Amino acid sequence: MTIHDVDRSITAWLLAEAPDRAPQRLLEASRDQLRSTRQRRAWLPAWRIPPMNAYAKLGLATAAVVVVALLGINFLPRAGGIGGPSPTVSPSVSPGPSPTLLTRAAVGPLAAGRYVTDPADTAFPVAATFTVPDGWSNAGWAIVKDDVAVSLWTVAETYGDPCQWESTKVSLGPTVDDLVTALRAQKDRNATEPVPTTLAGFDGQQIEVDWRADVVQSSCDPGAGGAGEYRLFIAPGPGDPSRWGSIGSHSVLRIAAVNGTRVLVEITEPPGITAGQRAEADQIVDSIEFE
Repeated sequence: MTIHDVDRSITAWLLAEAPDRAPQRLLEASRDQLRSTRQRRAWLPAWRIPPMNAYAKLGLATAAVVVVALLGINFLPRAGGIGGPSPTVSPSVSPGPSPTLLTRAAVGPLAAGRYVTDPADTAFPVAATFTVPDGWSNAGWAIVKDDVAVSLWTVAETYGDPCQWESTKVSLGPTVDDLVTALRAQKDRNATEPVPTTLAGFDGQQIEVDWRADVVQSSCDPGAGGAGEYRLFIAPGPGDPSRWGSIGSHSVLRIAAVNGTRVLVEITEPPGITAGQRAEADQIVDSIEFE
């Protein structure tokens, strides 16, 4: 094999191993340089690093060109940007739909969705938003479904006797504990011990009370319509905004001070309420947010 054969073999190997090869004119110039260089016999090796032969020089030169080409490919900017990767664009967040205003006058079925109470309502002058599931209706004093009711109140006064309420009105102090104490002291209520709770993140108390089934409602003081009424408390405002209900039902009351206003949220349960009905009512109360 002649030196020209070796030259061609090395060139072919380098071309096969390096797809991003050096320019053809560089390879041709290297071959011409090899052909014109006189070959000498080597003497006995001296105590130094031996000089690099021509083939090694060609190999290193070509390898260096390959390395530079590969580095250029990896570090050049990609399409779509200059000087680095394109910045990631965060998707814009669209605001959700505004809640529907819920007034006591808009009685009727409610579409599932988010609602807000009317802060102009004197019985509950607080803007509270909450989510209503399918099948609920606005009864004016509460939202109801299958005799389960969820209502929101601010409380001005209570009654010592819910049946004989005309002569037993009780004035209240300003705190949550004042209202809890007054409700638990009412006659024939069977109120539970208060337990700590939260309402939309505000600390408060929870009690449960019964509308006793052995009370004869017709014997109670009459309301505006002439029939006997069993009353729990009085909300502020004109007219007769007392809270009253059916004998034999059960109420769960969450009471908290919300930004300086004492708020009462009531779940009224009929006899025989199911776990699913109670869970849905709890879901509404847990969704409440105050502005």
